[in-house]
Amino acid sequence: KKDDLPEFDFLNKDISAEEINQTESELAKVRFAISKIEPYVVKNTGLKALRTPAESLDYHEFDSYPDRYDYETIFQSVKTEDETINRLKSEITKLKSENEELRAWKSLDASLADFDKMKFVKYCIGTINKTMAEDFRVQAEDKYKTAYIEFLGNIKDDAAFLVALPSQEYEEAFAFFKTLGFSRMTVGFQGVPEDEMRRNLERIKEREAEKEKALHRIKAMNREYQSLQIISDYYETRLERAKAVGYFLKTQSVFMMEGWVPEGESGKFHEIITRICGNDCYLEEEAVDKESSDVPIKLKNNGFAAAFEDVTVMFSLPRYNEIDPTPVLAPFYMVFFGLMVGDTGYGLLLLIGTALALRFFDLKEGMKRFVKFFFYLSFAVILAGFVYGSFFGLAFFTPISAVDENGVQIHKAILDTNLDVLQMMVISVGIGVIQVLFGIFVKGYMLLKEGKIFAAVFDSLFFAIVLLGGLGWLLGAAMDIPAMVGTVSMWACILGIIGLALTQGRESPSIGGKIGSGLYEVYGLTGYVGDLVSYTRLAALALSGAYIAFSFNLMAGLIPAGPAGIVRFIFGGIIVIFGQAINLGLGLLGAYVHTCRLQYVEFFGKFYEGGGIPFEAFKIKNKFIKIRK
Repeated sequence: KKDDLPEFDFLNKDISAEEINQTESELAKVRFAISKIEPYVVKNTGLKALRTPAESLDYHEFDSYPDRYDYETIFQSVKTEDETINRLKSEITKLKSENEELRAWKSLDASLADFDKMKFVKYCIGTINKTMAEDFRVQAEDKYKTAYIEFLGNIKDDAAFLVALPSQEYEEAFAFFKTLGFSRMTVGFQGVPEDEMRRNLERIKEREAEKEKALHRIKAMNREYQSLQIISDYYETRLERAKAVGYFLKTQSVFMMEGWVPEGESGKFHEIITRICGNDCYLEEEAVDKESSDVPIKLKNNGFAAAFEDVTVMFSLPRYNEIDPTPVLAPFYMVFFGLMVGDTGYGLLLLIGTALALRFFDLKEGMKRFVKFFFYLSFAVILAGFVYGSFFGLAFFTPISAVDENGVQIHKAILDTNLDVLQMMVISVGIGVIQVLFGIFVKGYMLLKEGKIFAAVFDSLFFAIVLLGGLGWLLGAAMDIPAMVGTVSMWACILGIIGLALTQGRESPSIGGKIGSGLYEVYGLTGYVGDLVSYTRLAALALSGAYIAFSFNLMAGLIPAGPAGIVRFIFGGIIVIFGQAINLGLGLLGAYVHTCRLQYVEFFGKFYEGGGIPFEAFKIKNKFIKIRK
């Protein structure tokens, strides 16, 4: 930017407002044509739409497409037909309005043009409030015996009359009628109203037919739709390029540009510039300041972790000096999601559906990443289903021998959603402890990476000691474990608390501030209790999903069998399919939302701030097409 480079004040911005305006004008034409033709294009929907690949061109074909396709003629044709349609619509609306007005005068069976030809009689049409209409007629006819007064009909709250009198009495009579509340009105017709209405209806039919022909001509241009989409992408790209040039600086002979290139791609950038400009260029590469907040962020993950990038992006991109949390959240996300849904049947459906979509559907990059995300999650759901022994709510994997409350020998799942509720809650909290500790250690790693050894001890290690010591102390009191473990854990927790109280206020300038901040941080340790309790939602969602699935299966089983079991087979099948589909949808949605919440609040809160600016590469705007490289 010129404002940031005072040593280059002699340079001017390389921006062509004329080119931008011209490109925007051409793009507006194409968009207009697309918008008018689009309603008549038969589009693929559902699975067929996903299986139909987008138009594919190489860059040369794409860049030269406007030279080979006369979109201007298409635009002019569409514009002409659209103007015709709008004109006809306006005329039809006007004719319909006229008929609405004429309907009020339908009882008038004479032409006003004939009245205008009379030499010795003058007339007027006027209205008076309906409540005074009869009184008006009586008084008018009583005072002017020669008057002809005809009631024409009601117009809202008024009554309309036709009044005719000898010409010499007209002005005097009308002044009198005015005192009674009668007022003249102008009407927009001259012929017999019923005849006028009939003629208007004929005109409306003619214009409707013309409009349909114009619409048909636009519809016939639907074969141009795909070509117009390519032209739209072309001008979108050209506009992007014109705006990008606005950031360059130039003289009459040279230009200067500055920008960001992803790490690892600078060599490719150098190669392209050298190939185009030869020796007529000067390139200077500068390492970025890691503490800068202006560095744009582009996440770089491969394979498994890349599918989980949207989870991170939805929260916030990391700053340049922060760790990308995607690789560390991905395994936790899988485990949490699997435990919440926890049904092998649901997992298999998710696996098959996402695998087929990835194999046979032409998905855009973002959608493909989203489908991959659920593809990986399906494995966690299947494995959790084995742990719960659940297949569409039915017990199918019960490898554990046990005795129920009645002393009867039974076989149960590794974690039975009916018998092991307390164990599931404890395991959920235990997993939460692991993730919270992991977040604390990640923070310590980041501090060590920055060379802040003491900060890593004070702000990470002490918190971990307090958490581990507190848990060991609690378990020592609640379970039959060696007393030494409980004692060591107690003293570790106490020493950790003392360490936090002495170090967490170290940034404060005053002694009182140091003590106060340290004690406040110790008080904040109570928040860890709430964090760990939040992880019980892992068990809660698993239990709710299992009970809903069981309920629908139970409802299907309660239906009478009927002849040869046909009734139960049909209606029970409907209940099971419908119910399991609902439960699957609710389970996936609930697991997605609550797993995200655990990452964002309980996990990210320990080490991650975010706030990075996304890296937006200058590239071809291919919304409708694919560019072959």
